[in-house]
Amino acid sequence: MRLARWWRQRRPRLLQLWVVGLLAACAVTGASAMGYLESLQARALDLLIYLQSPRQPSGLVIVAIDDAAFDALRRRQPLPRDYLARVLRGVTRAGAVVIWLDISLRTASVRSVRPPRVVQLQPRATKLLPGPVTFEWSGSDTLRYKVRVLGPQGLLWEQGDLPRQPIADPSSVPALESGVRYAWQLETAGQPRQQVEFEILPAGAAARVRESLDSLVAGALPGYPPSSIALIRAGYVLRDGLYVDARRELLTALAKDPDEPTLHLLLGQVYETMGLGELAQREFIEARDLSPRAGG
Repeated sequence: MRLARWWRQRRPRLLQLWVVGLLAACAVTGASAMGYLESLQARALDLLIYLQSPRQPSGLVIVAIDDAAFDALRRRQPLPRDYLARVLRGVTRAGAVVIWLDISLRTASVRSVRPPRVVQLQPRATKLLPGPVTFEWSGSDTLRYKVRVLGPQGLLWEQGDLPRQPIADPSSVPALESGVRYAWQLETAGQPRQQVEFEILPAGAAARVRESLDSLVAGALPGYPPSSIALIRAGYVLRDGLYVDARRELLTALAKDPDEPTLHLLLGQVYETMGLGELAQREFIEARDLSPRAGG
């Protein structure tokens, strides 16, 4: 009797609640079927996973390649190895103790598959100090090359069937004369002949440069870091158009301090002046990525 009385008293209210609940369930089911609740459902699922997942240590930082960086790489897959190297160097400079790379490196990058271009590197559009001349170029190690050196009167010497490695002018050939402009040619199978010019600095100017370089050393510049001394020496020889000497100074300094952005920046300017645009662009990108503003 007591239960029947309770039911009669509360039946209208319970029926209303059941009807409202049924209508709400139908509305939610219909809205979910039409996709109106997908975003809300996804957010709720993310929140649930976040609440259930273990907390990350406070010292853990995730570095991701975002869409902007991927677009700058022209969406190349796999990612270029030199780009990944710059990212890892930046993370290391930021103080990372352990780095975990979640990228497959089984597939060779496009740059590693593409054979290197055959390009004359040095001497190229430059002046040189009197003395032995070293000729250097880039290209595939599987090719053989021919080098030919020309003076005002014509051919001075040539060598063929050469591997891709720097070569000095033969000792049997007379030394190149000061103040004279020369040219050297590079030939290899399947490639057009390349030619660039260079000039030997006059004896008086060469003596002045050598004397100045002898004074621009660590012993005479106490308190200057090695990279700063290299920049001073490179800047000095650049005034006389000695781009090969400037390149050598900068490459030597970068071998000891590869993360100094000003060395990369000046080397890029040297390459640009010599007409090596691709190498210059690489150095400018390296300088940008290594600069404090980019790192912050």
